[in-house]
Amino acid sequence: MGCSSEDSPNEPLVASYFFSYMHYPTDTSFSTSESNQVRITYKNHRITKRQGGVRGIDSSTGFGGWYSSEISDTVIYSRQKILVEEGRVLPYYTEPSSRTEFILDPQQRIMQRINVNANVIYQSHMDTTKYSYTPSGLLYQSRKGKPNLEHEVETFYYDSHDNLVAIITKHYGYGTLLYYTVKETFSEYDDAPNPLKQFFLFKETFLRSLSKNNYMHYEKTQYDYDQNVVAHEERHWVVPHYQGHILFALY
Repeated sequence: MGCSSEDSPNEPLVASYFFSYMHYPTDTSFSTSESNQVRITYKNHRITKRQGGVRGIDSSTGFGGWYSSEISDTVIYSRQKILVEEGRVLPYYTEPSSRTEFILDPQQRIMQRINVNANVIYQSHMDTTKYSYTPSGLLYQSRKGKPNLEHEVETFYYDSHDNLVAIITKHYGYGTLLYYTVKETFSEYDDAPNPLKQFFLFKETFLRSLSKNNYMHYEKTQYDYDQNVVAHEERHWVVPHYQGHILFALY
């Protein structure tokens, strides 16, 4: 299961990782100590539970929220679907804060990701993301929304080593009216195998799951409809090789 044909059940399993190394929202509140470790439970080499995460993210912006080691996500598998129930904090919050459903193709690649609202009357056309792949199995493009309404198109670019180097996202209004463009770039890759190839399911590990190796630098620039820069951010991680390091504790 995943976004690449290289995924294998023989890959080492990640027992835990540091949340601070992932792509959490920049204004999420959490500690930089070992208390922000996320622990993973498996069955038959498939992730079934994640302990430690974020609750309270604003669904309209994707930002905000608070980290806690008590927050848990549950992953439920059926024949060609995966349901992730996110953000329970037992015994205080017995209902998940959100649900995400993944639709798989016969090759077990994720073709759709759906933000499942509790009341389907309020299900938005922007709640479904559709994915397409290159012939070699790399994620090539994602589309959200409807072409005649608000929609966005993400295109993914890789280097010769199958490492993600850029994502260009175009946000449209009605039809071909371009609202704004976002360019994300990834660099300073190490030469270590990526242990997070199975972690396509979770928001903060999605980008790190796409490449063969592990990037240490990230930039994001937003342009308006006239291609003027309206926002820019950079993030850099100083991380040694993951093996033997607590950032990626392996079974």
